[in-house]
Amino acid sequence: MDAKTLIQNLRSAGLRQQQIASLAGLSQSYVCDLEKGRYGKRIGYDAYKKINDLHLRYFTLVGESKNSDTDMPVFAVPQVVAGNTATKKRKKPALLT
Repeated sequence: MDAKTLIQNLRSAGLRQQQIASLAGLSQSYVCDLEKGRYGKRIGYDAYKKINDLHLRYFTLVGESKNSDTDMPVFAVPQVVAGNTATKKRKKPALLT
């Protein structure tokens, strides 16, 4: 699978671009560009590996099951999903006195 498809799968599982970027160690703008296909198949090995590893952590192939409408493999989403990193509130730094 190419990076665009991996990201689209993660997005369909409910992750936002910012979450994908944070969990994969990439910038949100880079994830956006990949999802829109701006890089085509010209993606670096390290970036692809990060996205692929994230995809593998979130999806497990369920046997040979396929969706009858799309003939695509059916994926199961694990019960444990990382928290929403985009909405965590940051503590204000203490004032230096």
